[in-house]
Amino acid sequence: MARLPYVNADEASEPVAEALRAMPAKVGIVQLIAHAETCLRPFLRLGQAILTAQQLDPALRELAILRTAQLSGAEYEAVQHERIALQVGVTAEQVEAVRAGRIDGPEFTELQRSVLALTTEVVAGDVDDDTFDAVSLPPRETMELILAIGFYLMLGRVMNAVQVDLEPAAEVEVAQLRR
Repeated sequence: MARLPYVNADEASEPVAEALRAMPAKVGIVQLIAHAETCLRPFLRLGQAILTAQQLDPALRELAILRTAQLSGAEYEAVQHERIALQVGVTAEQVEAVRAGRIDGPEFTELQRSVLALTTEVVAGDVDDDTFDAVSLPPRETMELILAIGFYLMLGRVMNAVQVDLEPAAEVEVAQLRR
């Protein structure tokens, strides 16, 4: 059970209510973050930018998010992003491999393995030069990847701290995220 009550749009201040009503689906973690009223909109803008405006391949992003969730024990994050990952081209076998902590198997391309290795080291807080150099992405996409990992690591830590209740994956199509 969540350690804080979920914010209901009908009982929230107008700016929070407006932000919650604009969401394409009811998402428990957002209803908890809504307690931090001044952080809610910037949090949502950054999350939306990561999900919709990056040049980084969405499948690479989702593999990194799933690995971040797996390493940080953020089951809620994993459940929400497994569905998105499948929508953007990650295979069910890849999702299962990441969930099991197998990131160097034949189901991944060399680039995907390097992204998963970088994710592992970013989460651990110590990135080796060889690991960083193995990610053969343009500088913009490399930075977008690292920002996505950092955002979802922070989010996973918040989820674990407040003990957000596990819920089914939000019924959001990738196209709905591009608002």
